[in-house]
Amino acid sequence: MKKQSSGNNVKEPFFTVEDHLRVQHQIEEHAHAIWYAGGCRHGCALSDWLMAEGVVLEQFIRAYAHRQALRQSPRQRAAVNNERRGPQSGLALAGATYEHDV
Repeated sequence: MKKQSSGNNVKEPFFTVEDHLRVQHQIEEHAHAIWYAGGCRHGCALSDWLMAEGVVLEQFIRAYAHRQALRQSPRQRAAVNNERRGPQSGLALAGATYEHDV
């Protein structure tokens, strides 16, 4: 399902069902690997899961950001790079980047 914005530009959803299932599976595998590497300890499932979730979601976010950067036009990339050089805060930069994606 694609989201349609007010400018009639069709955008991909940020996180598709397929993405969710793939990430969920990666978290499960990574959590199991952490549990196994830790000697199959009893009572550590939640901490192992949260550790795995943090690692996998960070990788997903970096990959998504990279994919979005590749999709931007050279003009959009230049605008974002110019904003990064200015005295703006990280929140202002994040807002400017979001406007380019919408």
